[in-house]
Amino acid sequence: MRQPYGSRRVETVALFAQSIYLIFASVYVCKEAFERVLLSSTEGIPGSGDSHEHHHQRIDDFDGPLYPITLLLTSTFSLLFSSFFYNNHSRLVEATGSHLPSSVSFIQSLLKPSSSAPAWTRVPPSWAILRLLSNPFSITPLTFSTCIWAFSVFLPPSQHNMADIAVACAETVLTFMIGYPAAVALGKVLLQTAPERGLPGGQLESFLRVMRELENHPQIIHIPAPHLWQLSPLPPKKSHHPQYQDDGEMISEEGTLVATVQLHVKREMDDADVLELASVAREQCTRALGVSGASVTITVVKG
Repeated sequence: MRQPYGSRRVETVALFAQSIYLIFASVYVCKEAFERVLLSSTEGIPGSGDSHEHHHQRIDDFDGPLYPITLLLTSTFSLLFSSFFYNNHSRLVEATGSHLPSSVSFIQSLLKPSSSAPAWTRVPPSWAILRLLSNPFSITPLTFSTCIWAFSVFLPPSQHNMADIAVACAETVLTFMIGYPAAVALGKVLLQTAPERGLPGGQLESFLRVMRELENHPQIIHIPAPHLWQLSPLPPKKSHHPQYQDDGEMISEEGTLVATVQLHVKREMDDADVLELASVAREQCTRALGVSGASVTITVVKG
């Protein structure tokens, strides 16, 4: 049982690693931007430059960084191509719910702040261009690469340094803003502390209601706090073939919840009644979480 839940848990780990990479990338860009600011502020101070004569030059001769135009255009078009034809970062957006709101939905959220769901966490649009504009993990690097290309073409070389610092600062803030919430959401799934209350369809509330009903059973002494966690923050990819666990049980295309319930029953209860009670409890818990939407394990302890 190296992968009892197939590749879905591996995909969650990969998405979590990607979000952690974004956080470290934002820290690195922040360090580089801060270093550029310090170097720019000390360039005009006497004695702050290199002491060797062959390195002396006037500050007016500095034309700023030179941008590789071909590399910028290549990265921009590759981002567009992967976003339009391969839905790049779509699984990361589905896992975290980080959708950028459109102008219409954003205005509606401002006019109706009591809406049931924020505009940026609703279902993304079906058009490719709108999906790209609502995907922060794709539109952010695309915007920065386009800005750097525009700076290199339209700005004089003497202004490249300040423009580069401004882009680096904006990239630091935005990359951290999209990477940190994704890392938190995926980290909760990996630590088996998700989901929180408020699941769609009231699944968690129905499950807790079943727990209260089981506690009133005459043969049950005590029920410890059940362990309910999310197998994956997103549904599996569409496939024409069903997926199975190692024990032969089919994995539902909608099932992302795993529940473990322990029942403490009376010691004099015979095995047949214990088996029947465990079967009934499992059926009720599975129905509460969705008939094919959860994996429920019932453990019975006598005494």
